[in-house]
Amino acid sequence: MLNLVKFILNTNKNVRLTLEQLYAILMPLKQLTKLTLNIKNFINETQMDIDIEQYLPKLKHFSCSIYTTLNINKLCQQWPMTIYHINDSKKHFYTITNSFEHIYLSMISIDAMPNIRHFIVDRPSVMISHCFTNLHTLTITVDDGDFSNYTVKQFPTIRRLIIKRIDMICPSILQRISTLMLSTIDGLFNRTRIYSNIRYLIIENSSLRSPEELIRLLKYFPNIHSLEIPLESNDLYFSNLDILINHEYLPYLSWLKTNWIKKSDGLPIIKLQICSNISLKWRQTDFHIDYDLHSDKLIISL
Repeated sequence: MLNLVKFILNTNKNVRLTLEQLYAILMPLKQLTKLTLNIKNFINETQMDIDIEQYLPKLKHFSCSIYTTLNINKLCQQWPMTIYHINDSKKHFYTITNSFEHIYLSMISIDAMPNIRHFIVDRPSVMISHCFTNLHTLTITVDDGDFSNYTVKQFPTIRRLIIKRIDMICPSILQRISTLMLSTIDGLFNRTRIYSNIRYLIIENSSLRSPEELIRLLKYFPNIHSLEIPLESNDLYFSNLDILINHEYLPYLSWLKTNWIKKSDGLPIIKLQICSNISLKWRQTDFHIDYDLHSDKLIISL
């Protein structure tokens, strides 16, 4: 292995790797210029304190991700590490070498992250100075907070936003995205802006009390191609379903996912009831119905 210059070590969680074993693997590889460590279960009796550069003097590129219950004091001087506490005992140590495609706010420690595709905010209302030049998805998992300080300059390539309420984020980011996932529509009806850039909309809890409220909601997103939204299983169900698929308010809608009023119904019965209870005069072509057993949701392709 004297001529080996690139080495990747991947272990799964069923493989327990000790410090001595890691030493035994790396020490013969004096010629390495690039090293990647992905260790899912690192164990040792003492705290981990290694200086990899001491054993690999020609190393130029280093990336690691180590899951352990230990503390790692030092691994490599040139490539600083940070830590993410998964729970009270388990930790995730890793280098910020921009090899991650998604990352949590509590994990970041440098200013520029060119390869991050998915940024997950798991802390409320924290100011960040980082610039995510290739970010696709921003997820804010906290239930409440003000993230109006997040700007398009920080997320110039953002296309997908997952957030609880629409009023938690600044309008400039909402104007940039094409996919929006909301936990609730709370705060939406206080907005005056129309989000014509949104093509894909997911609403987890709508709490719509009338067809008029549904129409009001749809007017905020006139160019939707794909929509996932729950409907109340009451006397207004078919009226609301008709509003969604009649192309009057959503002329570009081609895919709808929603709940059905009775889980035991088969697809022929579902289609018959839809045809019997909504207006189909606008339909020049047939539509397709499917049922997602995993989510218990009705899927209508228009």
